[in-house]
Amino acid sequence: MEYNCQLKNAKYSEDPRLDLEFRQILCVIKQFILQINSTRHLSLCRSWLEKLNLETCNKNNRNTYLIELAKQIQANALAPPFDQEPCSGPLRPFPEYSVDICHNIREVHSEEFQPNSDEDFYTAPIEERPRTVQCYTNTPPACFPRRKARNYNQNIESKDNLYYPCQEEPFVKKLSDESSWCDLTDISSTSINPVGAGDARAKYFYHKPIMDDCNNDEPKKPTGSDSQDKKLSLKETKFIPADWKVTIESLQLRLTETLGQNNELKSLVEDLNSKLANEKQLRQELEVKLKKSEVHDKQIEITTDNQLHTIQKAYESEIEQHYETSELKIEEIKASYELKLNQIKVENETFKTEKEKEISRLSEIIQQQCCKMTDEIFNLRKEVEQCIVTRGDDKINVLKKCISKMDKLFHKSEREYLKQIEKLKQDLELKEKVQQIQMITQRAEIAARTSAEKQKQVDDIMNNLEVKYIKMLEFHEKQVMDCKKHDDERIEYLSELLRKHNIPFNIF
Repeated sequence: MEYNCQLKNAKYSEDPRLDLEFRQILCVIKQFILQINSTRHLSLCRSWLEKLNLETCNKNNRNTYLIELAKQIQANALAPPFDQEPCSGPLRPFPEYSVDICHNIREVHSEEFQPNSDEDFYTAPIEERPRTVQCYTNTPPACFPRRKARNYNQNIESKDNLYYPCQEEPFVKKLSDESSWCDLTDISSTSINPVGAGDARAKYFYHKPIMDDCNNDEPKKPTGSDSQDKKLSLKETKFIPADWKVTIESLQLRLTETLGQNNELKSLVEDLNSKLANEKQLRQELEVKLKKSEVHDKQIEITTDNQLHTIQKAYESEIEQHYETSELKIEEIKASYELKLNQIKVENETFKTEKEKEISRLSEIIQQQCCKMTDEIFNLRKEVEQCIVTRGDDKINVLKKCISKMDKLFHKSEREYLKQIEKLKQDLELKEKVQQIQMITQRAEIAARTSAEKQKQVDDIMNNLEVKYIKMLEFHEKQVMDCKKHDDERIEYLSELLRKHNIPFNIF
């Protein structure tokens, strides 16, 4: 029974001490909260402070979390577990180690944070120091006055000297409700007072050194001086509520100020939300316009592709028609030239037949003349023979002379006829060659003329097609440039709107 009472007394004596430590650490955090630049870090700190403020089961664990958070806020870098939102439910034990809370408060209020004067005590920075694990139950609270430290050891020692701080519980509860973490955002106050403005006595006890008998683990017997100190402490408690009233009033004033600031912040948040809604609406409109422009560009591309496809098909059909007509014309020209060649062949054959007839006629004439001459010669010979017979040698000589003349004339006429025949043959051959050359040249000229006409027609068709395609491409490029110019103007207008409303954007 006595052991249970001791545990109960220890628990009741720890609760106000832990709450006081919690408020002191909050006051230390307050001067470093303005150094946070990141909104995410600020929201994480806010959520963690709300979570720790609501934690009432394990206050020792809560204070360890708060000390670690204070050091990370001073370093302006959040590390696990404070880099994420707190989990729902009770706090888990601190993951790395369990430490003495009073010792950590002494670390937070380091030598740099504890100068000689009381004013510098509340403005010095937190210093990171290595943590040392100590026994929590055997060490009296270092931040409490001497009276409470003595009562702490006496509660462990005996039942007669029990100290129940149950009478202070409503006050602690009220103070913890009024001094929440929201006081950290109060920018109006330049100095930080972890204890009330009128609590000079508590500040005195806060800096008063602890006696050596608090660290003694051996039980002590109550003496007369202890009973006198106890009576004095009971008398002193009558003056404490009057001092705390001043602190409560100051805290209430600060609470009203923070509520006003919260209302202003809420109005600012509402304005920002309305601006965000307008910006979202503008962004949606811009996205819709961009989508419409993209759809319009796609439709233009599809229509241009379809038009090009139809034009290409039409020109291909025209080219095929021209090719077919040109082939028909070539076939007609070939047929006409074949007819002409056949006519020329027929004419040549008729000319050959006429030439042969002429040659045969001339040969017949020559033969007839030769026959006549032979007949005449035969007749002359007969006459000569008759003359020889009838007349004398004179006639024979005359006849011989005549015969020799006749022979000369015959040979001469024969040579002339042969020359004429050769001339006629040469003339006929020349005419034949000339006709053949004329036919070949006419054929070459006709072929060249037809190929040149065909090539000219094909070149004209290709030139017309090239001109039409160039005109189409120029028209298409002009349309694309106009659309691009229109889209660029629209994008510039929309980007100016985005810049005007400070909306981040990326184009392509």
